[in-house]
Amino acid sequence: EVIRTQKATKKVLRGLRISDDDQRRLTEFWQALAALVEKYAPQAIAVEAYAPQRGRQGGNAWKTALVYGLVTAFGFSKSLAVFPFLPADLKFKLAQDRKATKEAVAAVVFDRIKGAKRFVNKIRATQQEHATDDDQEQFFLDQDRHHTQGASEG
Repeated sequence: EVIRTQKATKKVLRGLRISDDDQRRLTEFWQALAALVEKYAPQAIAVEAYAPQRGRQGGNAWKTALVYGLVTAFGFSKSLAVFPFLPADLKFKLAQDRKATKEAVAAVVFDRIKGAKRFVNKIRATQQEHATDDDQEQFFLDQDRHHTQGASEG
């Protein structure tokens, strides 16, 4: 499932600091994570790691880092295993190419996860990329959990 928050309108923001709106959105995000944990009872959570890049230090970069920290702290607070990953890690794990296109990676996911393509096709076109990303992360977690369990059993 994709968690989305909406930025306050300009009219609402006139009476607020942007940090107030950010805090509201982070609270909504935390509550949505809590609802998903309640619904699915996972043992682990995957989060896209923040990797600072030269020239990309603007507003979106710090918000990405903030959400990374929030999801990591949330996972720890619920005693979940937390698996940070970089998109290139997923691309390599699935398509054996760190620069694979989203389409190439999606093709691998659809081939390996029964019903994923049918599920994604039911979602609005603007949300399909996020759903495919979720499928990739789930596959990555399943593979990592299988590898970890094998190592601890052997």
